[in-house]
Amino acid sequence: MKYNKGFAPLILLAIIVGALVVGGGAVYFATKTPTSPKNIEENNYQPQENQNSLETTNNNQEVKKAETNPSIEIFSPKEGEELVIGSKYTINYKTNSIPKDAIVFLFVGSGEKNKWMKIVPSDKLDSFSATSSSYTWIVPKEICGVEICTSLISGQKYKFEAILTGTINNQFQDIVTDVSDNFFTVVSNPKESVITKNDVINQPAYLKSVYIKNGKNYIDVDYIQMFATIEEQKKAATEDGFCDNIATCDVYNNGYKRNTNPLIRTFEVSSSVIINVYGEYNQYLNNGDLNSANSLINFSQLKEYKQKSGNYEQYIVLDVKDNKVIKIIEPYQE
Repeated sequence: MKYNKGFAPLILLAIIVGALVVGGGAVYFATKTPTSPKNIEENNYQPQENQNSLETTNNNQEVKKAETNPSIEIFSPKEGEELVIGSKYTINYKTNSIPKDAIVFLFVGSGEKNKWMKIVPSDKLDSFSATSSSYTWIVPKEICGVEICTSLISGQKYKFEAILTGTINNQFQDIVTDVSDNFFTVVSNPKESVITKNDVINQPAYLKSVYIKNGKNYIDVDYIQMFATIEEQKKAATEDGFCDNIATCDVYNNGYKRNTNPLIRTFEVSSSVIINVYGEYNQYLNNGDLNSANSLINFSQLKEYKQKSGNYEQYIVLDVKDNKVIKIIEPYQE
């Protein structure tokens, strides 16, 4: 009996202790403060699933941006190439992710700043197709940019430059530029198969008159020599007696012109002639605002301006093929 009485209190004590343990646990779990939405916001916490989604979105945006970034790359010339004056040469370039209205401008120069001369195509405009990948260029003895004409000197090294232009953010502008990695060297001795004795490429001249005769278009011109580089100018001006010596001779901003032959040449103008004006006539068209975007004109416009300018000898550069003028450029003159 003593044993039974002692056992009952032990059982009762165990039940009470168990209840307290369980109850204490319940109190602990019930009173643990949960993380509130405010705590989440303050700690910048995001569920793992949302973080992954955000990273994926950012990555997609970066890929899309890279895919839509316009670019241009020019591959010509190859290292060590020699270009013969008068020969045909293919300039290769490549564009990517271009705007719908994109065009390409090509230049040639020594690679120095502001020394680039524009290459004008022999067909319609002064720009090239951005969707094409090449242009066949007839290497001239002299090339004219917007600002000045200059001779391509035999033995001199040159590079090509390509500019991709188009509408970005609702504005038509130059987008990206690339300069060839390699130089090419100009070599003289034009090929007779390309240039005959009556043909000329980029021939400097003074425009004497513009007129129509028997239903055909004509111009009268006076061929001149144009010296564009500093060395050429000083040497020619000294030879002509305008300078005492080369060392003290001043250079000309718009080049030095020599006219030793008074012969006036008459040429029929091709019905498909290209006429680009960057100087006096261009400013006349744009009310004094030099704007090369409006540089392409037709024969009637050239005739009209020549009549207005009177005896002024307009400096031009022309191409003649089969005794017909196929291109006229009026360079900008300071």
